[in-house]
Amino acid sequence: MRYILGFCLLLSGYLSPAQVFDTCYIHFGIGVHTPDKAAAAVLQQVADSLSGPFAGNKILIYGYADYLGSQVPNKTLSQQRADAVAAFLKRSGVSADRFLVVKGLGRQEEKGIADEVGNAGNRKAMILIARRRSFRASDAPPRRLQEMPVSRYAVQYIPGTDTLRPETRENMEYLLSRIDHTPEDSAFVLEHIYFELHKDVILPKSIHAMQGLLLIMQHYPDLKIVIEGHICCNEIDGNTPGTPAYQLSVLRAKRIYTYLVSNHIAADRLHYKGFGRTRPVFAEEKDIAEMEANRRVEIRIRSK
Repeated sequence: MRYILGFCLLLSGYLSPAQVFDTCYIHFGIGVHTPDKAAAAVLQQVADSLSGPFAGNKILIYGYADYLGSQVPNKTLSQQRADAVAAFLKRSGVSADRFLVVKGLGRQEEKGIADEVGNAGNRKAMILIARRRSFRASDAPPRRLQEMPVSRYAVQYIPGTDTLRPETRENMEYLLSRIDHTPEDSAFVLEHIYFELHKDVILPKSIHAMQGLLLIMQHYPDLKIVIEGHICCNEIDGNTPGTPAYQLSVLRAKRIYTYLVSNHIAADRLHYKGFGRTRPVFAEEKDIAEMEANRRVEIRIRSK
């Protein structure tokens, strides 16, 4: 059986330093979850990079299957592919605590396609290596002091934050600055909100951004917002309301809305909407960075 070897963007140097992830794809034959010799050689290069230039970086692995066969066996097969890649990297010395996600996402549906050979491009495992920030405070240019009118939302003093973690405080300062400089009926990106791939489940690393938004809504009771969800990507039908892909943008916005309401923020101060892929930052995503830019949540200021 013929195996198709995936390409590793992280090894080719194709991605720019500003991107969030480096990405590698390992492809498999029909019904197969064990990497062949050629795929193992590439995986070994990945393992070597994880003890070299990517030492300490966290890893996410997602397994996929194509449309051949039924959903349940393909869900199992996709998990086996993800597990096999993770097991190889662990045998090659990558510690288990570096794996944030090892998950099979099942069969990738393709409407109108029923070729008996399937889609080799979807018989794969995707390895995402999270980039770590190397920016140091000493590298930052000195701030220029400017005479500016004091706004209600200017970062002068943030009430009730003496016991907050620095990450939450930083997110609050960022949000206050954006609110201060965003006119009513305009929007800005809510940074540091992360969801599970293809799901509306908010990842734990989003907690500081969520807490920051909650505290601001608590401290500024006149602030009213709309939470707007957007998705990527080129291959997803996110332009048609009512489709699962489009609805995902609505559900992600609703997750944040529900978090705020469940923490006693009045519902009449909040709205949520999803726009699918109808308002992309990049019309045709060329890399992970552009995908991340399109897959976002924005805050629109209704009144402040």
